[in-house]
Order: sequence, then structure tokens, then C-alpha cells
Amino acid sequence: MLDSYKESQREFYEMITSSVQNHKKISHAYLIDTTNFADVNNFVMSFAKFLLCQNHYTNSLSCKNCNLCSLIDSNVDNHIQIISPDGLWIKKEQLFELKQQLSKKSNLHNI
Repeated sequence: MLDSYKESQREFYEMITSSVQNHKKISHAYLIDTTNFADVNNFVMSFAKFLLCQNHYTNSLSCKNCNLCSLIDSNVDNHIQIISPDGLWIKKEQLFELKQQLSKKSNLHNI
């Protein structure tokens, strides 16, 4: 999970784990530039699970019975929106769609 990136993404790892462990304010959204990063999907999903899971696991001892982590693994969780470039660039329409999605209230309650 997130511990796999402790060395390769040291600054990011330390900032985010410190924020959660010290109960600092966590942002409502994160924009992550993954240019030239080979393991993008696993990195982003590990980060999402770390933030959203009530147990905040960073290692492979994940909460196998956690409904939220299962939804993330199944790509069903609507807390996560991934935008990929349409061609070489992310288009204005894609950002408009994202804005619309983020303005909606989650239908996942008390998972």
C-alpha cells in the first residue's frame, strides 16, 4: 500500500502520513501530477485508501473486511474521480464534468 512509496515519494509520503497521524486538516481534494511515474494507478489507489479508510493503513495489512476499501478496489467508490488526458491535454469539458461530480453529495453513508 502507501508504504511501498515511502522511498520513491518521500516528501509526499511524509506530508500526508504526518497530516493524518497528527490530526491536522486534510484537504477535501488533491490534484496529483503523476507525469513520468510508472506505477500511477497503484500509487493513487493506495493514497485514496489511506485517506478514506477509517483505519488509515499504510502497509499491506489492509482491513480486508472494510467496505470502503473493497469499493475502491472494485473502482466503484464515487469519492474518487480520475481524469486522464483526452489526447495530450485534459480538456475544459472534462474539468466541467469533474466540477459537476464534485458538487454532488456522496450516496455512500457510514460505510
